[in-house]
Amino acid sequence: GEGLLLAAVTGDSKLTQMIISKAPEYGIILDYFLFCPEAFRIAPPLTISNDEIIHACTQMKKLLDNVIT
Repeated sequence: GEGLLLAAVTGDSKLTQMIISKAPEYGIILDYFLFCPEAFRIAPPLTISNDEIIHACTQMKKLLDNVIT
């Protein structure tokens, strides 16, 4: 990724869809990565603070733990 612009590949389009659809419940906005239904992108604003990054990572971990288990 460039800066914090990243893509996460799940390898499963249904799992990716579930992660993207549940993300707003955790205060996160995710979208599909380009034309790849098996990946989602993380694109925070340029003005994101360190505290916001830590909070977003904490929420992302909760989201992934919830969806995967």
